[in-house]
Amino acid sequence: MVTISTIIPCYNCEDHIEETVRSVLNQTLQELEIICVNNNSTDSTAKVLATLANADNRIKVCSEPQAGANYARNTGLALATGELIQFLDADDVITANKFEVQCREMRAAQLDLIISDREVYDENLETVLEFIDFKGILADPLAVAISKIIITGNPIYRTDFVRRIGGYLKELTSAQDWEFHIRCFLNQPKFDYYPAVFLHSRKLDNSLSSDFVKVSNNACTVIESFKKDFIERKVFENQDVLEKIIMTYFISYVYSGEATYKNEGLFWHAYSKGRPVFKGINQQFIRVFGFNAFLRSKRFVHSLRGKK
Repeated sequence: MVTISTIIPCYNCEDHIEETVRSVLNQTLQELEIICVNNNSTDSTAKVLATLANADNRIKVCSEPQAGANYARNTGLALATGELIQFLDADDVITANKFEVQCREMRAAQLDLIISDREVYDENLETVLEFIDFKGILADPLAVAISKIIITGNPIYRTDFVRRIGGYLKELTSAQDWEFHIRCFLNQPKFDYYPAVFLHSRKLDNSLSSDFVKVSNNACTVIESFKKDFIERKVFENQDVLEKIIMTYFISYVYSGEATYKNEGLFWHAYSKGRPVFKGINQQFIRVFGFNAFLRSKRFVHSLRGKK
């Protein structure tokens, strides 16, 4: 009997996928299956996956021709036979007791999902770069889902809950985890928080790139899609949420200069009612983003302060 299905989108991950898969195989809870979805890899990922699958029949390998981790996760979700779901990225590593502890808590309280803490490491998993806890999520789950990014490998989910809310949104090419977990908590799941670190994720790229712009723009699309829900739930009453929303529009406006982003930022800033919600410009801003972006950022800040 399969208790938990682990779904791993795999795109050009030859360097890390074996370590990720073995961290699942080494779980103290062994009633599991692993669904690796090869998502148009052009390196030797397919060969590595085939070798792993030949060595352990709990590993299933399939392909998803449509590019994107969201498509790959939904393909794996359709094939999953487990009562519970663990999504992982192909460079994640989980501790050996993750399934045993989190699944025990899930079953005891009949939860839809359980969330714990995580640590972000360098590529070699030698240095902790960041510790992220979610201890405030019980008090205000939607606010935490908006103001913090819950990455897909952190929680364990009940399979029928993930299917009921529609899995991952296919249209998004980035900001997928953010949209998914906001939608999770808008659906008011029965959940709990277990304070421990079970997930070690890698930070592979520290540079700013065009992908950063794409993520920000897609995040603006997510905010717009949930705008009515956010207003009805009065998420603007939470300072961290309001800062997150305004900063997201600020970043997209700074890069693009498009008035839509500026106007949406101003719309949300009106809910601040005089509270300071903008931290200012970093001294390295011009060097990183360029002078034109700096000028746009200054105009944006002045707009928030009611200046011309």
